[in-house]
Amino acid sequence: MKRKFIIFLAAALVIAMLPIPALAAGFNVPELAGITIAGNEAMTRRVSTQNKTAVAMVENLLNTAADPGTRPENTNFVANLTLELPSGNTIVYRIHNDGKGNMYAEEGPRFFRIDAAAFERLMGGFSKFYIYRPMPFLTLKGAGDEAVHTVITQATYHFKKLDGRLYTPGFRQPDRPDALDASKPWPSLAFTGSAASPSSANVRIISESQVVFTGSWNQAGEFMRRSPGRYLVEVTVEFSHDLYGGSVTYQFLTR
Repeated sequence: MKRKFIIFLAAALVIAMLPIPALAAGFNVPELAGITIAGNEAMTRRVSTQNKTAVAMVENLLNTAADPGTRPENTNFVANLTLELPSGNTIVYRIHNDGKGNMYAEEGPRFFRIDAAAFERLMGGFSKFYIYRPMPFLTLKGAGDEAVHTVITQATYHFKKLDGRLYTPGFRQPDRPDALDASKPWPSLAFTGSAASPSSANVRIISESQVVFTGSWNQAGEFMRRSPGRYLVEVTVEFSHDLYGGSVTYQFLTR
C-alpha cells in the first residue's frame, strides 16, 4: 500500500509540473447585425458590412477565443472591431498583435487570444482595407497625356497587415512596356495603385545591351534632352516605411 501511495504521489507531481494549457474562454457574443473594422494607423481604411458570412465569422472568432493565462507583454493595439447589435447598440473590441503573428481581442477586463488565421480569412474579404496592399505601378504621362505603362522585372515590395507580419502582394501587368517619346519633356515619377511613396530611385539607360547612363530620375531627363533616341530605361525604386518597404525595378522604352 505504501508503495502504491508513493507511485501516486510521483504521478501527481509529474502532472503538476506539466505546463498548463490556455483556458477555454470565449466572449459569448450575441447575434450580430453587422461589423465595422477601423485600423488605428494610417495603413487601413474603415470597412463595414452586414454580410451574413462575414458576421458569422466574427461571431465564431470571438466565441472561440482562448484565455492566454497571462497577458503577454508589449502587445500592439492595431484596430477597433465594432459589433453592431440588432437593437442598434454597439460593442467595441480592441484588436492587438504581439509582433509574432499572434492576435488578441480586448473588451473591458477580458483579454483573449483569437485565431489569427481565421482573422486573416475574414480580412481577405476586404480587398481595399490595406491602403499599401497594391503593388505600386510606375505609369508615366507621355506626349498628349497618354499613359506610358512600364513593366515590373523584379520586386521585393511588402506591406504590413494587422497581425504585424509583412506580406508580398500579387499583381498583374502588361506583357511588354510602352515607349515614351524622348523628344518630349521628361515626365515626373508617378505611381498608381498604391499609397506607397518611394524613398529613392536609381535609373539605368541601356542601348544595344550597353549601359550608357546611371543616375537619378532628373539626371536621366537631362541625358534624354542631350541624347534623345531609342533606349531601354530601367528604374529601381526603394520604398522605406514602417508599414511597407522593399524595392521594385521597372522598365520602359524610349523612341
